[in-house]
Amino acid sequence: MEIPAYDLVVLTLCGVIGYPLARLIGVPAAPLTGPMVLSAIAHLTSITSSRPPLELIIVAQVVIGSGIGCRFAGIAVARVLHAIFVALGATAIMLGAGVAFSLAMGRLTDLPVEALALAYAPGGLAEMSLIALALGIDPALVSTHHVVRIFIVVLIAPFAFTVFTRYRERRRAAASQSAKGD
Repeated sequence: MEIPAYDLVVLTLCGVIGYPLARLIGVPAAPLTGPMVLSAIAHLTSITSSRPPLELIIVAQVVIGSGIGCRFAGIAVARVLHAIFVALGATAIMLGAGVAFSLAMGRLTDLPVEALALAYAPGGLAEMSLIALALGIDPALVSTHHVVRIFIVVLIAPFAFTVFTRYRERRRAAASQSAKGD
């Protein structure tokens, strides 16, 4: 796929400026989110309408995969196998829920089920957005859903942790009182 020089410059600037800007303001997955937001702005304002070349997308996927793989250096094989087993079960449950929601939302909206499946899929923002790009699915839709999910988790997790901790402390106190009464 050929990309005009002007569009290549615009997309390159989105990457060069977007990453440090997103990192500066503390956006999750800054290396991908920052450039993607700037690219979305450039596309929405019709500054460009080009996509990155497929070869560049493939290189990005290899780099991200290599970075993830390097994190496993020095970990015992048994620990990795146990984590794989647990992850397979959790992934099956989350994929099932994601597919069910994407089928339901696909019927309720005019959004493509394939895009919704990636939007609801368990996985990182960077990885799901790259997969969307590679499959020709709207990466803005997919990444927006993942950013909203991350935002909700960041907001709700501290509250849920506090509620869970208080509940657990009450149960322990009740069990302690019950043990003293016996």
